[in-house]
Amino acid sequence: MPSTDSAVSRIVAELTGQLADDLGTAALDYLATPDFAAVVFQARTHPVLHEAARTHLREGLRLAGVPDVSVADTIHRRLITYTDPVDFSADLGFLLAAANRAGLVLQRLTSLAEIHHFTTRLRRQIVALHSEIRLPHADVGRAVPCDLLYVEPEIDSSELGTPRGRTVILGDPGSGKSTFAAKLAHDVASEASGRVPFLIVLRDFQKPLADYSGIPHCLESMCRAPYDVDPPPDAVDYLLATNRAVVVLDGLDELTDLTLRRRVVMQLESFARQHPLVPIVVTTRGHGYQESPLNAETFRQVTLPAFTEHQVKAYAQRWYALDESNPRSEQFRLTSSFLEDSRHVPELRSNPLLLSLLCAMSSSDRYLARNLALVYERCAVLLFERWDALRGIATPFKFDRRVRRVLADLAWQMLSAPVSGSLLSHTRITAFLTDHAAMSSDDHDELVMATTALLDHCTGRAWLMTDFGSTDTEPLLGFTHRAFLELLAASHVLRTHDSAAEIWAALRPNVDGWGAMPQIALQLFDRSFANGIDSLLQLANRDYADMFAAKALSHAHLRPALTETITHLCAGRALAVDPDERVSFFPTGELPANDEPLLICLRDSLAGNVPIVLNALTEFMEQLPSGQLRAAQLVRGVLSLPWPDRAALARLERLSRLASRLEMAQERGPHAYFEFWSCLGQSVPSLVMEEMYDSSNLPSDKPWISGERWLRDYERARHPLPATRLGPGLSLPYLEMHVEHGHPLPFEPTQVHVALLDARRRAEATGSDDLLRAWTSNRFNVFSWQEKA
Repeated sequence: MPSTDSAVSRIVAELTGQLADDLGTAALDYLATPDFAAVVFQARTHPVLHEAARTHLREGLRLAGVPDVSVADTIHRRLITYTDPVDFSADLGFLLAAANRAGLVLQRLTSLAEIHHFTTRLRRQIVALHSEIRLPHADVGRAVPCDLLYVEPEIDSSELGTPRGRTVILGDPGSGKSTFAAKLAHDVASEASGRVPFLIVLRDFQKPLADYSGIPHCLESMCRAPYDVDPPPDAVDYLLATNRAVVVLDGLDELTDLTLRRRVVMQLESFARQHPLVPIVVTTRGHGYQESPLNAETFRQVTLPAFTEHQVKAYAQRWYALDESNPRSEQFRLTSSFLEDSRHVPELRSNPLLLSLLCAMSSSDRYLARNLALVYERCAVLLFERWDALRGIATPFKFDRRVRRVLADLAWQMLSAPVSGSLLSHTRITAFLTDHAAMSSDDHDELVMATTALLDHCTGRAWLMTDFGSTDTEPLLGFTHRAFLELLAASHVLRTHDSAAEIWAALRPNVDGWGAMPQIALQLFDRSFANGIDSLLQLANRDYADMFAAKALSHAHLRPALTETITHLCAGRALAVDPDERVSFFPTGELPANDEPLLICLRDSLAGNVPIVLNALTEFMEQLPSGQLRAAQLVRGVLSLPWPDRAALARLERLSRLASRLEMAQERGPHAYFEFWSCLGQSVPSLVMEEMYDSSNLPSDKPWISGERWLRDYERARHPLPATRLGPGLSLPYLEMHVEHGHPLPFEPTQVHVALLDARRRAEATGSDDLLRAWTSNRFNVFSWQEKA
């Protein structure tokens, strides 16, 4: 079904063509105006409005210099033949009343020239003012072109700005509601339809709204400030009457006085009834909206979702492209670095406001990783107090030492619970906060009021905490972002322990299970004490907490000797894995738990740490005796990682020969010809497989491989077997599974392979050696099966 605008445009074009020979220039010019388009929409809305449309036509033509009512009647007779009632859920009485008021407005006017001049100026001002996005979290009032940075939200916007469009845009703090409203106003003012957007930032109109001035008064005031355009008499009424206005009300939630907010809701619903064809868009936070909602039958609700990974990437790419002095290769590198560093905080970067803050902070390579504690803290402060303050909204609490202390103690209680990060009921949190503050006052009722107010602020405007479910009687609360929980819990650990030994004793019980909190505590400790990182990591190395120590390499530049110790510890752990736990007959890409610390050292370390890690790993491997299958395959796993500079790997590449293919074939037996080793998340072919070692010594007197194990590995394979060309002997496992179990061949069969398959089916001895003849005649099977034993 064509849109309303396209249907109106079609009708206007057809009428103009039909009447071109019957009308004068002035009348034809009128048919091309937005004023006539509004009459067309009104006429096709419902037959009850046909007479009102005639009146509007007569008055519109009069104002256009065509006072002859017969001209209007001629156009009207043609126009009503296009009546195609719109599916419009409004009371016909309100539609008719609005049409009659529009007629009265038109009758009062003596000219449209001044109104047309006003609308042109206002539309230009709106486009100019909202063509940029301001970044309020920046130290200076930086603004960037909207088209270069804005990422469209993934919502159903089909009804926004249409005559039937009555929409409430719901979203979390920082989800982009105000930016969306400004972008909508900009786009409406830019289009050719002649419509005029009226963007009302409600917090700027609290006084007139409180004085019952009403929505139309606010629309007129908005023209003067911020757009500096003085509306002529009846101009706003004219735009409303002709349905050329689009009303956008931003920040219903920012009317923090609930009484005023409810009054504005009533005024807005009354305004909507009186102007049933005027599009209205309202933005508000989802939290607390149900305290004073708009009529759900009139206003549909649309929620701005969090950014997807695709949107995060698009935003980051646009952000780093803003600096045109950087070549595209550098923009790509910075974007990739940011996306990698911020992958640990997906819940933060999915919020557009916090994403822009993270991009602004990530001014250099790996900045976020090196300053995790500072990043979390700035995000928390921005939401807790600065965001509202920047928008002129009073904040009842500051994120000062007193507030941080009580929230830090609460965060520690929740993080260190038997189930880490457990939710608590509203009552339990209120009781905790009250008990915590009891030392500062003897008035219990006063304490309860104060702590309740703090909790309401944290779950409301500050958005540090939110509902994640409920009991039968009350909500269950938790920190909105785990990053805030971890930051505050780390602050508690630092405040309540005085030495590295005490801090390590607090962290050690669950150092690998508390997310980023231990790393944040490490950064905070190093910020407060000289050599803080060294003292804590020495204790961690003593207790073989290699995962914690390895992660530190991605957050701080450590002393070379300490980096070497951590690398040796992680390499030793990886080498302790039994080969049978690594090998599979198909690529799995699995990451053995013992490999993870070493992988973190190699993949996630800050750039300054990487050469030290590689050198320490090389020295560690060089000290091992020759013939070490585990070491050789582990080194080959290291070499399989995506290294940007392979020159630094020369010494390691030589170490990949710590074991020869012959030694591997002798130790592993026939398995070695078909095995992949899972090392550091890479599926590395065995030396024998990779170099196509001679298969002439493979036995033909007994099966080589357990069939059950082969099928098990086949089922858990995550990657296809690399396409390759295998000689007849080395292809036998795949041929046997193909002919016996229907498995697809991982290679393009040659004529020799086809002949072997046909011979096996006929049990006819064929082939160039005893092994092939035994297999094709069914005297030898590659696989053994327990059920046949």
